[in-house]
Amino acid sequence: MREIMEESGGIGLAAPQIGEHQRIIIWKVGEDEGVLINPELTPGKELEIGVEGCLSVPGMAADVRRALRVRARGLSLDGRALEFAAEGLLARVLQHEVDHLDGILFVERAEPGTLRPAPMTAVTGI
Repeated sequence: MREIMEESGGIGLAAPQIGEHQRIIIWKVGEDEGVLINPELTPGKELEIGVEGCLSVPGMAADVRRALRVRARGLSLDGRALEFAAEGLLARVLQHEVDHLDGILFVERAEPGTLRPAPMTAVTGI
Protein backbone atom coordinates (compact mmCIF):
# COMPACT_ATOMS: atom_id res chain seq x y z
CA MET A 1 0.00 0.00 0.00
CA ARG A 2 2.76 2.42 0.88
CA GLU A 3 4.39 2.08 -2.55
CA ILE A 4 1.11 2.77 -4.33
CA MET A 5 0.41 5.79 -2.12
CA GLU A 6 3.86 7.27 -2.66
CA GLU A 7 3.98 6.53 -6.41
CA SER A 8 0.60 8.24 -6.78
CA GLY A 9 1.67 11.31 -4.81
CA GLY A 10 -0.81 10.68 -2.02
CA ILE A 11 -0.47 11.21 1.71
CA GLY A 12 -3.04 8.61 2.74
CA LEU A 13 -4.57 5.41 1.41
CA ALA A 14 -7.27 2.98 2.50
CA ALA A 15 -7.12 -0.72 1.63
CA PRO A 16 -10.40 -0.67 -0.35
CA GLN A 17 -8.86 1.86 -2.76
CA ILE A 18 -6.60 -0.90 -4.04
CA GLY A 19 -9.20 -3.65 -3.97
CA GLU A 20 -8.38 -5.02 -0.51
CA HIS A 21 -11.52 -5.49 1.56
CA GLN A 22 -9.87 -4.86 4.91
CA ARG A 23 -10.18 -2.01 7.40
CA ILE A 24 -6.63 -0.72 7.07
CA ILE A 25 -5.41 2.83 6.45
CA ILE A 26 -1.94 4.25 5.99
CA TRP A 27 -0.61 7.80 5.92
CA LYS A 28 2.52 9.87 5.56
CA VAL A 29 2.03 13.50 6.51
CA GLY A 30 5.39 15.19 6.75
CA GLU A 31 7.45 13.12 9.18
CA ASP A 32 4.37 11.43 10.66
CA GLU A 33 3.57 8.10 9.07
CA GLY A 34 1.66 5.08 10.20
CA VAL A 35 -0.72 2.21 9.72
CA LEU A 36 -3.95 1.67 11.57
CA ILE A 37 -6.02 -1.51 11.45
CA ASN A 38 -9.71 -1.33 12.35
CA PRO A 39 -9.50 2.42 13.02
CA GLU A 40 -12.06 4.20 15.14
CA LEU A 41 -12.13 7.98 15.28
CA THR A 42 -13.67 10.29 17.82
CA PRO A 43 -13.90 13.75 16.26
CA GLY A 44 -13.56 16.93 18.25
CA LYS A 45 -16.24 19.61 18.12
CA GLU A 46 -14.23 22.32 16.34
CA LEU A 47 -14.61 22.14 12.55
CA GLU A 48 -12.63 23.61 9.68
CA ILE A 49 -13.01 23.68 5.93
CA GLY A 50 -10.05 22.54 3.83
CA VAL A 51 -9.35 21.57 0.24
CA GLU A 52 -9.23 17.84 -0.45
CA GLY A 53 -8.36 15.74 -3.43
CA CYS A 54 -8.31 11.97 -3.70
CA LEU A 55 -6.35 9.30 -5.51
CA SER A 56 -9.69 7.62 -6.28
CA VAL A 57 -11.06 10.76 -7.97
CA PRO A 58 -8.02 12.15 -9.80
CA GLY A 59 -8.15 15.68 -11.11
CA MET A 60 -10.89 16.89 -8.79
CA ALA A 61 -10.85 18.91 -5.57
CA ALA A 62 -13.44 20.30 -3.20
CA ASP A 63 -13.79 22.15 0.07
CA VAL A 64 -14.67 19.69 2.83
CA ARG A 65 -15.70 20.47 6.42
CA ARG A 66 -14.00 18.15 8.94
CA ALA A 67 -13.11 18.05 12.61
CA LEU A 68 -9.90 19.94 13.36
CA ARG A 69 -8.90 17.28 15.91
CA VAL A 70 -9.61 13.57 16.29
CA ARG A 71 -8.78 10.83 18.76
CA ALA A 72 -7.78 7.66 16.86
CA ARG A 73 -7.81 4.07 18.08
CA GLY A 74 -6.94 0.82 16.36
CA LEU A 75 -4.26 -1.80 16.01
CA SER A 76 -0.70 -1.65 14.72
CA LEU A 77 0.63 -4.09 12.12
CA ASP A 78 1.89 -6.33 14.94
CA GLY A 79 -1.48 -6.29 16.73
CA ARG A 80 -0.66 -3.77 19.48
CA ALA A 81 -3.44 -1.43 20.57
CA LEU A 82 -2.79 2.16 19.49
CA GLU A 83 -4.47 5.33 20.63
CA PHE A 84 -3.37 8.85 19.75
CA ALA A 85 -4.59 12.37 19.10
CA ALA A 86 -4.23 14.08 15.73
CA GLU A 87 -4.96 17.58 14.54
CA GLY A 88 -4.79 19.65 11.39
CA LEU A 89 -3.82 17.88 8.18
CA LEU A 90 -3.24 14.52 9.89
CA ALA A 91 -6.73 14.63 11.45
CA ARG A 92 -8.16 15.43 8.00
CA VAL A 93 -6.28 12.54 6.38
CA LEU A 94 -7.45 10.07 9.02
CA GLN A 95 -11.08 11.16 8.57
CA HIS A 96 -10.78 10.98 4.78
CA GLU A 97 -9.33 7.45 4.88
CA VAL A 98 -11.82 6.12 7.42
CA ASP A 99 -14.55 7.49 5.15
CA HIS A 100 -13.16 5.22 2.40
CA LEU A 101 -13.52 2.24 4.75
CA ASP A 102 -17.17 3.23 5.22
CA GLY A 103 -17.79 3.64 1.47
CA ILE A 104 -17.84 7.45 1.49
CA LEU A 105 -15.89 9.61 -0.99
CA PHE A 106 -14.87 13.19 -0.28
CA VAL A 107 -17.16 14.42 -3.07
CA GLU A 108 -20.11 13.32 -0.93
CA ARG A 109 -18.90 15.59 1.90
CA ALA A 110 -17.99 18.53 -0.35
CA GLU A 111 -19.37 21.93 0.52
CA PRO A 112 -22.07 22.72 -2.07
CA GLY A 113 -20.71 24.24 -5.26
CA THR A 114 -17.01 23.65 -4.45
CA LEU A 115 -16.25 20.51 -6.50
CA ARG A 116 -13.88 21.57 -9.25
CA PRO A 117 -11.19 20.28 -11.61
CA ALA A 118 -7.71 20.52 -10.14
CA PRO A 119 -4.45 18.91 -11.20
CA MET A 120 -3.04 16.55 -8.57
CA THR A 121 -0.01 18.82 -8.32
CA ALA A 122 -2.27 21.59 -7.00
CA VAL A 123 -4.00 19.42 -4.40
CA THR A 124 -2.52 16.98 -1.96
CA GLY A 125 -4.01 13.59 -2.84
CA ILE A 126 -5.38 11.96 0.25
